[in-house]
Parts: sequence; structure tokens; C-alpha cells
Amino acid sequence: MDLDQQSKSFIQITFLIIGVLILGVFLNAYVYSFFSIKAYQILFLIFIFLFLFSIMAILMIVLFYLRIYQYRKILGNPDWFLKGLHLLYPLMDFICRIFCFSYSPLQRFFITTNNICIQSKNIKVLPEEILILTPHCLQKSTCSVRVTHDPSYCKQCGQCNVNELVQLQNKYHVSLAIATGGTLARHAIQQYHPKFILAVACERDLISGIIDVTQVPVIGILNIRPNGPCKDTKVNIDQLEYWIREISIKERLVF
Repeated sequence: MDLDQQSKSFIQITFLIIGVLILGVFLNAYVYSFFSIKAYQILFLIFIFLFLFSIMAILMIVLFYLRIYQYRKILGNPDWFLKGLHLLYPLMDFICRIFCFSYSPLQRFFITTNNICIQSKNIKVLPEEILILTPHCLQKSTCSVRVTHDPSYCKQCGQCNVNELVQLQNKYHVSLAIATGGTLARHAIQQYHPKFILAVACERDLISGIIDVTQVPVIGILNIRPNGPCKDTKVNIDQLEYWIREISIKERLVF
């Protein structure tokens, strides 16, 4: 099976966790061999069993998620895998930070897997119930017009993607919010009460949003950063339009 960097990162961190668990098994076995009190022996046997069970469970979970990522298909209830992602990610992120691993590939793995799980639920909503949530760094940094309060203020000069986002909003009658941070993003969700969110951001912000917003399905779309993070970023408009058409009730997409 040909694995990309995201899959390799996911596997590396997984086996690191398994290695720690195996080390725990050997430590418990060592202590068990030198303790003669029966109660302690029983206790350590239980610990060894739990460690072995955890290793097997992690291996099974990893195989399931790798299969989802590689074949873009879900076997079973997508909600189970979404909940599993929410539980697994903080642990793997913690491991990455401790051992100074690059966690961007892992973040992309989780975002892609989240999108596959959401898509497999085959959710259909009205276009008006979709919220496109984007960061303010999509706007040209030298622009004198502030569009975070109202994207319709855009002068449509074509120097950034805001013009195209407004065109998508008008074409499909979806909601559009451009936020400067997590607080304004949450405010936009409360304001529009969407049934589906198409979120555009960097890996870190997408992961944070996907984990925080559990009551509404979120599709994560990575922004493009030709000038580095948080400055004059871009988004693939065709990809956004694909998702709008994918989740919208088809009868309402008549122009």
C-alpha cells in the first residue's frame, strides 16, 4: 500500500504509543516476577491484560482509519469514527509535542478523514442553511476595505478570493462569514444557525473548529499560503463550489 506523508505520520505516532504500552507490559512483568504477595500478582496480571488489550484496540483502530483514508469509504456508522477522531487527536497531538514531531501531516490526516466521515453521512441541506466560514487573511493585506463585518463591502477588484466568495454567496444563496479569530467564528455560527459549515483555514484552526463544533457537521478546507501563514492566503473556489453542490438539496440549485 502506497502511503503519503500524512499516513506515515499517523502510523509513526501510533506505533510510538504502542511502544510505550509494550514497555509498560515489560515493566509490569518484571515487577510481577519479583513480588510474592498474591494480591499484587493478581493486580499486575490485570494491568498486563489491560495493556495488551489497549495495544490490540489501537492496532484495530489504526487499521480502520487507514482504510478510510486510503479508500475513502466508511464501513459502519460514520458517527463512531468521528467520535473516535475527537478522542484520538488530542492524545496524538500531545505525543507530537512531547517528542517534537511535525504535527501538520497528522492534522491533515485527521481533517481529510473527518471530511470522508462527514461526506459518507450523505447530509443534504438547503443552500441557505450552509455557512462558508473563512479567515480574514484571505483578504488582500493592503486592501483599505474591511470585509470582516460584512463581505458585501468588497469592492470586487479581483486581487483576492473575497470577490469570488461573494459571488458564490450570491449564486447559491449560502451564508458567508469572514472571521478574525475563534470568537468571531463562534459568533457567526450563533448568528446564522447553519446546519452545515464549510470551514476554510490552516490546519491548526481547522482542527480546533472541527473538535469544538460538535453540533454542526464541518467540512475542513485547507487554505493556500503562497506568502506564508496569515497573510494574503487563498482558497480553491472550485473545491468550495463542489462541496456546496455536494451537500445542497438539488432541487434548489436551479438558476
